Order: sequence, then structure tokens, then C-alpha cells
Amino acid sequence: MHKIHLTKRLPYSPEQLMELALDVEAYHQFVPFCERCLIREQFERQGRDVMVAAMTVGVSIFNETFVSRVISDPDARTIRVTGIDGPLNALVNNWHFKLLDDGATEIEFSVSFEFRSRILSMLASSRVEDVCNRILDAFVERAHQLYGRKGNNGEPQTA
Repeated sequence: MHKIHLTKRLPYSPEQLMELALDVEAYHQFVPFCERCLIREQFERQGRDVMVAAMTVGVSIFNETFVSRVISDPDARTIRVTGIDGPLNALVNNWHFKLLDDGATEIEFSVSFEFRSRILSMLASSRVEDVCNRILDAFVERAHQLYGRKGNNGEPQTA
């Protein structure tokens, strides 16, 4: 089982960053290796927003589709992604958006997964953390594009 835990501090509100993370149909525009992402189903359950999304990922000659259940809890400022179909035996991805005293947000991003194929697992094991960092960096860059670059005080930066 591969497990990664990353944190980033960004000068945006938790609400802005949750909105960005939940805009799965835009992932193909900025998430590395994402070729397409579609929402198959969307509903509310017990005060939480739930969606079933299919993401097609392409790396070199490999092209796989992952289907996941995405549950967001705006009050807790969390998103939980659980794999329900695809090339993995298990997938759990958690996002937590923590408001800091200075108005910035700390993102905690954790993912644990296990490939069905041992060969694929061995091939990917040396690259997993790098890929997760690239994905989280893509979200950071997308936030800058959507909300503007800001300094530590929350004010827009000048070049």
C-alpha cells in the first residue's frame, strides 16, 4: 500500500480551495496526466455533497479510468475520495482545508492506494511521491490563476 501525506499553505480561503478541488470536470485543464474527468452522479446525503466521478488518466502508453465516490463536507472543510472501480485494489484520498489565524489556509492532502498489478506497483513505487507533489503543485498553480497571486498578508503581489 502506497501512502503519501502532503501539506501546503496558501493565501486563499478554505471555501475557494474546496471549490477548486471539487471542480473535477476542469481537472483535464490542469491536473497532470488527467485526460478527462466526468461527473456521473451528484446528490446530497446527510448534509454532505456526494458525487461519483470517472477520471481517465494517461501516462505514456497506459490509459486507465478510475471511478470514485467524492464526499465533501463544507462544515468540516473536508473532501474524501474513495475508489469504487478501476485499476486499484484500494484508493482513499483525503483533503482537509484548515483556516489559519492569518486568513491563509493549510491544505492537508493524503492519499493511500494499492495497485491490482504487482508489476505496476513496483514500476510506480519510485515515482508516487513525485507524482503526488506534481498534482498538488498543479492545484496551487490553478488557485493562483483563478484567485490571483497573493503575498503572505493576503494582498495581491506585484511583479
